[in-house]
Amino acid sequence: MFMENKFIKIGGIAGLLILVSVTLYYIFVFLPDQRLYERQLKCADAGAKYSKGLESKSDILVMKYIYSPQLKTCIIRYDTFFKDSLLRGGASSIIRDVYTGSELYIKSRDEELFNQKEKELFGTNFRSI
Repeated sequence: MFMENKFIKIGGIAGLLILVSVTLYYIFVFLPDQRLYERQLKCADAGAKYSKGLESKSDILVMKYIYSPQLKTCIIRYDTFFKDSLLRGGASSIIRDVYTGSELYIKSRDEELFNQKEKELFGTNFRSI
């Protein structure tokens, strides 16, 4: 009888530890990954809509967009030749916040800084959404 109670207590403690471990995994691993995935999907939709708007105003040469956990926003990087702007006759590389439309970096202003920021934000093994 004494041994049975001891095994029941050990089993109860082990079960409780498993339950706590699963709960902590769900809270600290699964949910953040799920939120990041949802943000990436939202960024893919927003990036596609934003790029369609850009295409009507300019000739887009290269385009990629990604959700940036570092900036907590969706960013787009593109090379463009503007049809109606002061940059007529030249191409420019731009990294822009898709949600606010604000320019984060422009290559024509500081090429070295632009290339550094592009590597930081998009990574070297970048894959488009």
